[in-house]
Amino acid sequence: MQKTMLLYPIKSEITEAEYGKLTQNFLNVSKLLANAKDGELNMTYDDFLKDVDLSEEEYIQAIRSSIKTPTIFLERTPAAIRVNCYMKNLLGTYGANHDIQFVTDPYACAVYIVAYMSKSQRGMSLLLDQACKEAREGNSDVRKQVRIIGNKFVNAVEEYEPNKTLTFADLIEVGRDYFEDEFPTVAPAAQQMESNESEETFSIDPNRGFNYKKLNGDKLNTLQVKYANLKVVIIDEISMMSTMMINILTEPEARGLNHFCYGVTQESDIVEVFLVTVGKSLSKTLGNKINKGKFYIVNNFSLNKREDCTYLRLPADKAKVFQTSKTFDLPKEKLKEFFMATKCTIPDALASPKKRRLTIEGTVDKVYELKEGATWKRRDVILSDVSTKKKICCKLVGQHAESVAGVSEGSTVEISNVEVDIFNERHQLKTTSLSAVKILTNQQRRSGDFEIVGVDLEENTSYVITECGNTFKMLRSILEKYDMSPDDLLNVMPVKCHLTLEGEEIVELELQ
Repeated sequence: MQKTMLLYPIKSEITEAEYGKLTQNFLNVSKLLANAKDGELNMTYDDFLKDVDLSEEEYIQAIRSSIKTPTIFLERTPAAIRVNCYMKNLLGTYGANHDIQFVTDPYACAVYIVAYMSKSQRGMSLLLDQACKEAREGNSDVRKQVRIIGNKFVNAVEEYEPNKTLTFADLIEVGRDYFEDEFPTVAPAAQQMESNESEETFSIDPNRGFNYKKLNGDKLNTLQVKYANLKVVIIDEISMMSTMMINILTEPEARGLNHFCYGVTQESDIVEVFLVTVGKSLSKTLGNKINKGKFYIVNNFSLNKREDCTYLRLPADKAKVFQTSKTFDLPKEKLKEFFMATKCTIPDALASPKKRRLTIEGTVDKVYELKEGATWKRRDVILSDVSTKKKICCKLVGQHAESVAGVSEGSTVEISNVEVDIFNERHQLKTTSLSAVKILTNQQRRSGDFEIVGVDLEENTSYVITECGNTFKMLRSILEKYDMSPDDLLNVMPVKCHLTLEGEEIVELELQ
């Protein structure tokens, strides 16, 4: 939000059709935010509105369509989408993370408090159901059934604090004999472990990055029982620090306040490397240390392996990049596929998985106007397949946005090294730093004599068909110099005329 606002539900103020449109707008915004990568939302409020293709009024109405009670939305930048609601004064006084929301519904507040106070008893409710079932199955009298149920609860009391998260500090008070039982000791009750051993022992995924969640009751209880005799864990963060060797495939490019490039790891994985600006630590400083073709050792990173791609995140305030003379064998086949993407048809692209790289050729169906912000620009172009009539949108980003500025509809273009993206369950393509736009044929103006035998009337644009079966698009303004409308043209058909065409559109018409 550009400023803090109190918003009210909008459903009762509009028709069902209008409400459906606003709901769809909200879903589009939500998906854009959910799919945004690190650094892509480092933009102004105005640039964000341009990216979601909504005016400020339409955006506010879309938000109102998603709420059922009066709700306060705080002033925040798009980059703060995953930041909890906080108060600056309280943040400095309290000195800890917090999540504060304004209360506009007293009943909802009371329900929240009661649910939170009884949260730790949810497991006990399941236990009660099971105990009652077992008591009934025994055909006992009421007194004995109560005794059976009571014994179940006495032996299953929750003895840990609700919502407590197990950390290494919690383990200090648990016990000290674990290492004597689990590892051969080199000193009384002590054993050195390598970093991978400690990760396995405490069920820590080293590739998970910072996406950890609180332990639930069962997992917490299991670890407390398993390490009941563990007394102290000493962590040497320096010696345990994870490192990775990487070869840089492309030069770092700016993406808002951040930078990104591509690299290949020693394990032959091709990764997207994100250099992330944090506070006053600029990603540009980190990016200046990285050059295409060089080998580096990095630490203080997070690695996020997904089904479609692997992301290597280097925060500018912590990550270190060391150039090295060490090398490793590069995966030739993977790099060949990366730099020389396979040429595909538009139907193939529409059936491809997300993140697949390919080269596409098609006929230009429509070229949209350029969209740009302070640090970005983009132009969308619709490509169609002549034989199947299938269409796909290709988003030309950065310098590529200018490459089709003078291209006419009907021209043939080839765009190499584009990446498949899926947004709102629809396939689309977007250019990468390795993309190149090649205009194979640029449709020039042509003219000839035709006989128009039919017209398809629409609000601003009509389509005509000739005696030979050619179909052309025609704006209403074309007939204005004859003081005619498409309806008038329909009344005098068939009519012979001389047409000047640009692609498949009539730009001039002379009646004969």
